[in-house]
Amino acid sequence: MASIYRQHYRYPKAVELYEKAIKIAKEMGDRKNEAYANNKVGTIYYHLGDYGKGKEYLEKALAITVQVNDKEGRASSYGDLGAAYLSLGQFDKAKEYLEKAHAIRIQIGDKGGDASSYENLGTVFQYLGQHDKAKEYHEQALAIRQQTGDKNGEANSFGNIGTVFISLGQYDKAKEYLEKALAIKIQIGDKASSYRSLGTVFQSLGQYEKAKEYLEKALVIEIQTGNKNGEASWYGRLGTVFQSLGQLHKAKEYHEKALAIKIHTGDKNG
Repeated sequence: MASIYRQHYRYPKAVELYEKAIKIAKEMGDRKNEAYANNKVGTIYYHLGDYGKGKEYLEKALAITVQVNDKEGRASSYGDLGAAYLSLGQFDKAKEYLEKAHAIRIQIGDKGGDASSYENLGTVFQYLGQHDKAKEYHEQALAIRQQTGDKNGEANSFGNIGTVFISLGQYDKAKEYLEKALAIKIQIGDKASSYRSLGTVFQSLGQYEKAKEYLEKALVIEIQTGNKNGEASWYGRLGTVFQSLGQLHKAKEYHEKALAIKIHTGDKNG
């Protein structure tokens, strides 16, 4: 039930049910499911932008998986902690945890998890300005996503490679990859990601009015779903679009909204 609420972005209800699951798992001595539920609560707080609370639950989950020698669970906790440190701008720590997750996933043959490790490590290298390394990792994630038939993951990988090309100033190549991502997102009905991808394409091409139109649609969805991290990102992205349009007061307003959320959630990098 908690998983269903989480998939529909009803995070407070999901947390409430996961907490009940944690309590029952403790009473039964079911350490594996106790860790699992702690991990899920941690990832919800992470999506809501409460990184401190998220880290607390993820560390509880990790401690349990180490105690019971649950390799799959440990890899999941390492991976989610790595993603949390990535959001906090602690790239060395993020890299350390993501590489631990990656090593276990290769050992146990977890293809889906391995793709996530490549994806997150690619993002770390992107933040560190190592764009060729980032591209290499995102391409490895893409290969696994295509091999396993994970359409959503495939779209994300195309999108990640597209953003690397934007960083490299190769806008035609970026547009090619972002449009591949968009086509899949439309096919699977992920409107928010479709709008984001379109906005990014038009922004990279200097078509700012068109970029603004799609980024505002993406922002509305992020606000509706309570994704504070995403909301801040798109306020910031819209701020840069308004800046490019010469609407400096509007740009300042949107960057200040992004800043307020980043301060509130403790996202130091943001």
